[in-house]
Amino acid sequence: MSKLETCHHCGEEKQDCYHGYIAMCIPIPEAEALIEKWGRNDWWKNLERTDLTKEEMKELDGLCTYDQLLNTV
Repeated sequence: MSKLETCHHCGEEKQDCYHGYIAMCIPIPEAEALIEKWGRNDWWKNLERTDLTKEEMKELDGLCTYDQLLNTV
């Protein structure tokens, strides 16, 4: 009989558990589309612009949060 282990993903004790790191969120297609809209490699540079509307700044702030969640384990 296999040994029961605590799963790193769900926290349950079971066989064949996942062991590794998990980001705080999964990729979200809508957020990924916004990153493509602003530029995949340099979207964050737009945060320094002063000519953006409140809606655009809110969009970029949301991307900052999303990026942090996606890259935090």
